[in-house]
Amino acid sequence: KHTLQTRFHGLPIHRLCYFQGHGLKTTTSLQSLGASLLFGVEHYYPTLNKPDKLGMTPLHILALSQRPNVDLCAQVVDLAPETTVLGIKDQFGVTALEYSIRNRAPGAGSIVCFLFGVMVEAQISDAIGLKKWKDEIMEEVTVLEADLSPDEREAQVIK
Repeated sequence: KHTLQTRFHGLPIHRLCYFQGHGLKTTTSLQSLGASLLFGVEHYYPTLNKPDKLGMTPLHILALSQRPNVDLCAQVVDLAPETTVLGIKDQFGVTALEYSIRNRAPGAGSIVCFLFGVMVEAQISDAIGLKKWKDEIMEEVTVLEADLSPDEREAQVIK
C-alpha cells in the first residue's frame, strides 16, 4: 500500500500521464496537462526516463491507459528518446509495448502501432549506427596498418 501512495513521488509527469485519461476531456499535450505544476512541465522533463515505484516509465503508464493517447506517447518519445527502449521492463517483467498489446480499451491499437513503429525505427537506427561504427573502426585499422612496415604487418597477422 505504501508503494502505491508514493508511486509518483518526484515524478509529476508520470502522475499526469496516469490521470490524463480520468478527465472528461482527453488532453493531447504535456504542456496543457502540466499547467497546474509549480514550475511548468518543462522543468520535469529530466524525470521522463525514470521509473516509478512499479518500475514503469510514462510510456508504460500511457500504454495501460483506458483512454489511449498516441499524441502524448509521441511527445514522451520526442522529449525523452531513451524511454523508447521498448525492452525496458517494469517490476512485473512487462514492457510498454506488451501492455499496449494487452490493453483492450477502444483506441489502444493506435498505441500498439505507434510503439511498434518506434521499435522498428530504433532497430534500424541501431543497425545503421552499428555499421557506421564498424566502418569507422575498419578505417582506423587500415590507417594503422598503412603505417606498419611489411615485417610489422606480418607479425600482426601471426598474433
